[in-house]
Amino acid sequence: MSGVTSQKPVDSPCGKRPRSSGSDTSPEQPTARRKIMLTKEEEQRICNTITASIHAMMEKMMEQRFSKVAEKSDISNLASAIQKIQTSEVEIKAEMVQLKKDNLSLKRQLDALDRRTRQDRLAIRGLPIKGPVELKGEVKQLLLAIQGVPAIEVRKVFQITARTGAIITIVQLGDESVIPAILQNASTKWKSAGVSITRDMSAEARLNTNRMLRLRWELRQQVPDLDVKLSYDRLIVKGEPFEWRGDLFLSGNENGAAVLKNVTGLDMSATIRGIVDHSVNRPKKR
Repeated sequence: MSGVTSQKPVDSPCGKRPRSSGSDTSPEQPTARRKIMLTKEEEQRICNTITASIHAMMEKMMEQRFSKVAEKSDISNLASAIQKIQTSEVEIKAEMVQLKKDNLSLKRQLDALDRRTRQDRLAIRGLPIKGPVELKGEVKQLLLAIQGVPAIEVRKVFQITARTGAIITIVQLGDESVIPAILQNASTKWKSAGVSITRDMSAEARLNTNRMLRLRWELRQQVPDLDVKLSYDRLIVKGEPFEWRGDLFLSGNENGAAVLKNVTGLDMSATIRGIVDHSVNRPKKR
């Protein structure tokens, strides 16, 4: 046709256009994958960040869950209160230990005072009730009749009734040094007549004395010539003093059974336990 200029097809600058395969899917293009390498420091930093985030999330969840149960301040106050209670408990225990020591010291002082008050007194059982003047004369004659006793000054005499109903005559002497001779000789002379003479003691001191008498008997059964004597409610073995504090057998503040074993070579632990339990099998006299 005239007037129409024919044009040649122009090639694409990127090359020939690929033919369509009739499909809408674009042809696969090759892709290059980059492998990321991390240093140890970077890995640690990332781990720390993740861990911190997890902890923060968990803490927030716990706060939300327990917000109605207890606040942080409540827990802190409770911990503080518990600490104060523990401190108070330690202080109370220390005070109790000191109080026990003070009570023991006070008791020993009272025992010593009671002993001094009674040290010049005798307790006589088996005498009938009589008037003061007549009773004083009879007691003086009774004591003078005991062999080995010199002249005796009787200061005061009075009678009391024990819980068992027995009549006890309390005698206060002018010289307490004659008491050992009276006690030594009175048992054989007057026991058959139903009269017994002992020291005037408190109930506790008398219990301790009876325990010491039983222990002395047991010691002499094993060592007849053992140097052992009774001094009020204490036992003196080879110059070593022993005493009862409640149910504890002591020498000073040491274990009495251990000290006694060192002094005599005898293990009396079982006997001492038996005395406390009132179960020492002492043979009966025939």
